[in-house]
Amino acid sequence: MTFKQFALRNVQRNLSSYLAFFMASTISVMVFFIFSVAFFHPSMNKYLTDLLASILPFQYGCSFVFVLYSFGTFLHRRLREFGLLRLLGITDSQFIKLMFFENVLIGFISIASGILLGLLFAKYFFFVISMIFQFPLEFSLSAIPIGFTFMSFINLFVLYPSCLHFLFAPKPFTPY
Repeated sequence: MTFKQFALRNVQRNLSSYLAFFMASTISVMVFFIFSVAFFHPSMNKYLTDLLASILPFQYGCSFVFVLYSFGTFLHRRLREFGLLRLLGITDSQFIKLMFFENVLIGFISIASGILLGLLFAKYFFFVISMIFQFPLEFSLSAIPIGFTFMSFINLFVLYPSCLHFLFAPKPFTPY
């Protein structure tokens, strides 16, 4: 069994532990996608485009913190499993590689499902915006919001496991 197969089977076996992290990631992607569809809408007025231009980075930062918190909770739930892997002899680099593969796998699935859920709810979002601001706004979709959301969140999901290197890097010995 290769290391990637081990990571895939690990995700399949512990589906209940991964579910909370998956749902948090999917909701973050969905909300960001809905706002990016509204931002890149061709007939959006200038005031709302400026408002969305200020909301998108803030929402991405909130998603970053939200996914980071859920990732930390997800890691904390699996402490016994990690202890067992340590007893079996997994090294720090193998542990980081395992977290990287699992996180990227969950990240790709949550990006795809978040974009699909965002497509479902974006029409209602446009309906609410058109009711509040009293101008007709039809649902319009281009490839730009999909690519923007995908690139933003793939960077986020690749960045987290690479941050694990700083947590598990060998620390220099300092005698007391």
